Amino acid sequence: EFQSRGAFENARAGARGAAMGSAFTAVADDATAPAWNPSGISAHGKKNLVEGAFMYVNPYGIDGFHSIYAGAILPSLVFGNAIAWHGAVSYHRLAVKDVYNENSIGFNVAIGPIIGVSAGASLNIQTISPSGFQEQDGDPLIKARSGISFDLGIRFTPPVKKLRGATFAFSL
Repeated sequence: EFQSRGAFENARAGARGAAMGSAFTAVADDATAPAWNPSGISAHGKKNLVEGAFMYVNPYGIDGFHSIYAGAILPSLVFGNAIAWHGAVSYHRLAVKDVYNENSIGFNVAIGPIIGVSAGASLNIQTISPSGFQEQDGDPLIKARSGISFDLGIRFTPPVKKLRGATFAFSL
């Protein structure tokens, strides 16, 4: 029996993020932020609106191989003069038709910014279904798996005019 391992850590979303690579972790501020740095959902500018993103990609031009990402940032919650809470949901699928499927659903929350610092966390529910990997007798060569993972992120934008536009981020 082979152990199956998903490629969830390589699941990235959005054209801007793909173009910037890992540098996008620091500036992710749209509905793709949960895939890069969950603290980034606190930086989007539409505090009272739902913002969404959808992406369908066939990255290698192989028939039946695709990646799908869908995400939405929910309206922010502010209680009185308190700190703002931000939420988002995300879905990612990587699939080869009739052979292999990875699915991840994320529930994301962020707080801030407080003096330039935002923090975020994601709870991800993941499944791997390698249905096309069967031995001749019908037993699975690679077994299906499911699990839960957590992502944490911190984003710091200095509140100093000379450093305006600079952002530092860390994501696990």
